[in-house]
Amino acid sequence: MGYAEEGYEFCEELIGRKTIDSIKQNMVRVMQQFCDVSPDDPDALDKGFAEITKQDRKLRGNVLKIFSRMASLPLLLRDEKLEAKVRELGVEIPILQAYSIVCMEPGESRFLFLPHQDLKDRTSFESLVIWAPLSPCNGEGGIGVYPGSHKKGPIKHDLSPEGHLRVPDEAVRGFSKHEVVRFKETDCLIFSPYLVHWSVLTTGRKVRWTAIVKVDDGLSTGHLRQAIHPFAVSDFIDERTNEDRLKEADRLRQETGYAAG
Repeated sequence: MGYAEEGYEFCEELIGRKTIDSIKQNMVRVMQQFCDVSPDDPDALDKGFAEITKQDRKLRGNVLKIFSRMASLPLLLRDEKLEAKVRELGVEIPILQAYSIVCMEPGESRFLFLPHQDLKDRTSFESLVIWAPLSPCNGEGGIGVYPGSHKKGPIKHDLSPEGHLRVPDEAVRGFSKHEVVRFKETDCLIFSPYLVHWSVLTTGRKVRWTAIVKVDDGLSTGHLRQAIHPFAVSDFIDERTNEDRLKEADRLRQETGYAAG
């Protein structure tokens, strides 16, 4: 079975080493404004981020936001083999939807994504999510998927008591689970945003860093006379940011002693 049937494809050594190194070097250079970390140190990302976290939680959050706005992330799409793979999967005119850096620290469960779909900002049913590891993993964390669940299309999500979006258990009943937890920095997972997926807890001692780029197909937008989106996004998810939802859940817990959800 392939992408069309399962909703994802794991591609080994798809992205060039120079492309990955460029992203990581830019992240280190951003942090060098606030800490003494050498770009030649293979653990520079983790060491720099640990030092910044000790200094100031607000600084830490803002540095993560800057990481996710770097122009080098969408430039992943110009990597020769990745560009060819995106075309092979049916995206002829890539339309940039979103891009970000995800940081999953060892043992940290508060920011883990529960089973969900990526429904925000979709402009067709031919979207792709490019999940590119910036650190290798040998079973210490990663991403989980329900193969074939993309065929259900958009699913109505609810909120966990902590404020995370999640697909109800009954929506994926009967689907098997698969976890991608072994990968190199040049590997790549490409999947449909309609594929139900979740974060696998990071164990060990190192942070799991991932670059994510979401694209759509400019030739699959026949609905544009009616709307920019092929469906009403608010019918399926709470459109607030993850940060805002978690803060609201914390506030409700503090005020009432009960969690939202």
